[in-house]
Amino acid sequence: MKLLNLLICFLIIFFMYLIIYQIFLTKNKVLEGLANDTSGQYQDYSSGSSSNPQILAQQNAGNIQVLEKQVNNLSDLSTQVKDISGNLVTMSKQLQALQQQVSALNKQQETAANSVSQNLSSSGEKTDTKK
Repeated sequence: MKLLNLLICFLIIFFMYLIIYQIFLTKNKVLEGLANDTSGQYQDYSSGSSSNPQILAQQNAGNIQVLEKQVNNLSDLSTQVKDISGNLVTMSKQLQALQQQVSALNKQQETAANSVSQNLSSSGEKTDTKK
């Protein structure tokens, strides 16, 4: 019984160690092709490294990754521009509607002001004729 409990404890500790070890392994990912490109920038091909094909292959892989990131950023930018242009069309329609409402309110205000001034002038004439 003690031996079975000891074995279970040992297995629990062993599997916990494996899980923790896997967690630490995932934090330090090594991406293939980016071993020589730690800066994340495109690297020019120098004439000194052109004699070693393995270095050129690694440099090509790193440059391809950098260019792929730039293209992905451009495609994201394209979707953002499409969204913004759609919003711009909607805002333009809303602005036109607001301008029409303002024009209608100005006309109503002018009509009301004219009717008030006509009422005042006609009431002034009526008071003058009653005197």
